[in-house]
Amino acid sequence: MSETLSYIRERMAYFKQLPLELLSEEFIRQLSDEDQFFLLMAIKERENAKEAEQWQQVVETGVQIAVAAGAVLFLSNLFFGGSS
Repeated sequence: MSETLSYIRERMAYFKQLPLELLSEEFIRQLSDEDQFFLLMAIKERENAKEAEQWQQVVETGVQIAVAAGAVLFLSNLFFGGSS
């Protein structure tokens, strides 16, 4: 089982590191069915990694905005005496 998982990881790692320019229709057609599957999985992982990175940026921006809004609210209450 661990040999199989190792083989799968190795094949996916290989396809993940290939430059996108190399992935022509002819190149893909020449791959075995198994390698086409690994290529598809590698592309999907690339997309998921990009999506996760984009969501992380959105969350970080949201946190920065929330912190800034909290600071403004705190300072306005401090200087102008908000109702508590």
